[in-house]
Amino acid sequence: MASVSLRWPHVPSRELERIRNALLQGLQKGHHGREHHLSEPARSLLKLVTAELARRREGAH
Repeated sequence: MASVSLRWPHVPSRELERIRNALLQGLQKGHHGREHHLSEPARSLLKLVTAELARRREGAH
């Protein structure tokens, strides 16, 4: 998959944080004896959201 550069100008940071937290909770939850995994699309979304939040934090300094 090619690297995609996305910006989320119309999505407030608080909503991106909610998305990120929900995805991280999906990683933390699991069944006994099973590894915790996100689907490939969910992992990609987590990376995109995390990168956008980091970009916004860097721009605020």
